[in-house]
Amino acid sequence: GELEHVFAAPSGTSAMSIAVSPDARKIAIGWCLDYAAYKLNLVKVHELRVGSATESWIGRLTHEFFATATCQSICFSPDGRRLAYAQRYGNPIIYDFETTSVIQVQCNSRHRLLSFSPNGSLLLAASKSRSAKIFDVVSGAEQATLICDDAPEVALWSPDGRWVACCSYNHSDIELFEGTPPHRMVGRAKQTRGSIKATAFTSD
Repeated sequence: GELEHVFAAPSGTSAMSIAVSPDARKIAIGWCLDYAAYKLNLVKVHELRVGSATESWIGRLTHEFFATATCQSICFSPDGRRLAYAQRYGNPIIYDFETTSVIQVQCNSRHRLLSFSPNGSLLLAASKSRSAKIFDVVSGAEQATLICDDAPEVALWSPDGRWVACCSYNHSDIELFEGTPPHRMVGRAKQTRGSIKATAFTSD
């Protein structure tokens, strides 16, 4: 539980999102570089290493991507083959490390959080348009739209892929959907006092 390493962001930059690959060998960071006349948004992938207390755990830069706006979410697929990132005012991007192919998912809506399905074949995106959308990671084609009562801020799969949970932007509802077609809503939990900031499934 002790702090092991600290990586200080360069002056004038902010880390907006971060993700570690399942094998703990790569780390992806969404950076916002704030210059006097403009802002530059980048996603950088580095080797991740554990060294001495004086050695940086951020290793060699392996990949770098330009983002049209602040990168609000980054995630690796369960097998580590793909990286997805959500741009605040742009379409989500899926990058394949093996084929180097880049897919821009056509959503035309602001997205807050991305999540790969447990088998890595689908990408779930929480959308500002009061929905969560599911996309094929190879073609980028939309597979389903989960209609929510409010814009979801968080959307995630259960570990077995049977369910999808969406946490509303107003922090008062969690909606549960089937993770497979026809993706019907099967339940809702409402918070009458306080706010729901996050949600999670147990491993079983």
